[in-house]
Amino acid sequence: MIARDIVFQPENSIDVEPGAVTLWDLSRYPNDGAMTNVTWVQLPSSLWVMVFNGTTSWVNCGADASVRSFRYSHEFWLNPTTIAPVTQGLIGIHWAGDGVYIHMRGDEIRLTHGGIAEFTTATLNLQIDTWYHMVALYDGTDIMLYVNGAFIQSVGTAAPTWAGAAELVYGTWRNSNLGTNSIYFEGNIVPNYYNYALTAGQVRNYFEKTKHWFGVHD
Repeated sequence: MIARDIVFQPENSIDVEPGAVTLWDLSRYPNDGAMTNVTWVQLPSSLWVMVFNGTTSWVNCGADASVRSFRYSHEFWLNPTTIAPVTQGLIGIHWAGDGVYIHMRGDEIRLTHGGIAEFTTATLNLQIDTWYHMVALYDGTDIMLYVNGAFIQSVGTAAPTWAGAAELVYGTWRNSNLGTNSIYFEGNIVPNYYNYALTAGQVRNYFEKTKHWFGVHD
């Protein structure tokens, strides 16, 4: 049984621009990301963040068993550079209709869990070129979404079945069993992935501890 842990924690870089081939994972699991057409930009805080171009950029962290958890928290900073009435794939672990993936459509966030579109948020009034801290989690009973430390929405649902070797990907929606990608994201994502559900207090704490890197002050 895999221990309660962070299973993907990308190496953050200050001052020195990271390479464009591998997104190094600092967790104890073999989930280094293979980068395709991803570039980097440096924020005023000196933090380097990934740039996804909306058409061909994505990161594939592989299909190790550690990424297919029956409880989870996707914690990530998001900066969209376009908000349009089209779907953009943010994070996915998907195999033949099963899995977990997070999409953005306009300024709404959609969480799909176990292959079922569980909920789409109401309008969040997201703005382009603005950073948001988001956490999508499942505690064994409910999937939930938090934005900037605040609870947004939840719904009760069963755990995903994980029938196949789904890959953890960022910046696109990928059907791992077919090896195909679609609905790419345009903007920046800074992700972390845990194989357990964060508490509301932990969500708020992570937002408060990291917001200064992204110029967020409220």
